[in-house]
Amino acid sequence: MLPAWELEQPEELVLRMEILRNGDEVFAGKTSIASMRRPLVSLVDYLFRSLSFPTGVALLTGTGIVPPDAFTLAAGDVVSIGSDPIGTLENPVVVV
Repeated sequence: MLPAWELEQPEELVLRMEILRNGDEVFAGKTSIASMRRPLVSLVDYLFRSLSFPTGVALLTGTGIVPPDAFTLAAGDVVSIGSDPIGTLENPVVVV
């Protein structure tokens, strides 16, 4: 996580997603915060309209990156979602 006030131009962030299967890339995509339907300032405004968060809050927007309809994750795949300078979240796919 990175506090919003530490980003000078949050709308310039680029989000990327990569899915590896047996070490090979089977999907990759990227998008930017600027391509979101609503600007971050607007989303934050709505978030605080009727609620207060004295100890902080995390606003989750999703990635905006979606593999094709025919794509299916498989056990053992590794999904990475990241953005510089925030970092990368990496999760293996497991059968539950």
